[in-house]
Amino acid sequence: AEFRSDFITNLMKKLRYLAQQIVDLSTLTVEERFLKFILSQNGTNGEYEMTISKKEIASAIGTNPETLSRVFASLKEKGAISINGKKIKFLRK
Repeated sequence: AEFRSDFITNLMKKLRYLAQQIVDLSTLTVEERFLKFILSQNGTNGEYEMTISKKEIASAIGTNPETLSRVFASLKEKGAISINGKKIKFLRK
């Protein structure tokens, strides 16, 4: 009985996660999804070291690497981030 309860609990968590992914994909811009991803991976720390490839990040946020590169360029142009190798630093404006 405990196994069944744990299984159903985990299934419901996964369902909520997937439902939120659908909402995010349909309502957030790629830039917003990227920033939400970084917050979920890194918290509010001002620097993020990419331990996974751009392709994997793009896949995680439902886009392609080319679009993610354009998001990086846009955020750099706005002065919101700086990128040095695999480190993304978030700048305050």
